[in-house]
Amino acid sequence: MYKRQRSYIDDGVDTMVEALRSEDYSTFYMVNNEYGTPRSAAFIEALNDFGKYIGDQQQATIDQAEANFNRAMVAVGIAVGLALLLMVFCRILFGRLVVRPLVEAGQHFDKIAAGDLTSRVEVRSHNEIGQLMAAVKRMQESLTRTVATVRRGVDEITVGSREIAAGNTDLSSRCLLYTSDAADEGLGV
Repeated sequence: MYKRQRSYIDDGVDTMVEALRSEDYSTFYMVNNEYGTPRSAAFIEALNDFGKYIGDQQQATIDQAEANFNRAMVAVGIAVGLALLLMVFCRILFGRLVVRPLVEAGQHFDKIAAGDLTSRVEVRSHNEIGQLMAAVKRMQESLTRTVATVRRGVDEITVGSREIAAGNTDLSSRCLLYTSDAADEGLGV
């Protein structure tokens, strides 16, 4: 394109401008018809070719941008899908490792608070949840021992109070017997 433009300027335009300066109109028309018009047409054709080249390059750039945008949208879609899968996986994992054992610990606390010390507390891990479950187990065992000690004490008190009641009954019946005997003796019966 540059060669066609240079040839149009050098052979056509410059020569025609010189002819017009010198007021040589016949040279102007001759140069215009012989060199200017054909070289002008060649230059215009070169400009059209260049415009087509620019248009093709723009279209190629637009096509590449659309392809890049589509790839980016696919990548974003995949990333969002993976993020959702990761979120579901973390929720399930968190539920199994943390929430379920905490719910289980809460159920054990409720049973203990209701007086049921018979349910078995299992320690399945050594993490913080496992330590909590071990503490619940120790508390349950300690409460079981305390309740057993209190029951033994109550049983001993019950036996002692029965023995006292039996002794009182025996003493009372002997007192009645002695009182009755004394009354009979006092009356001379």
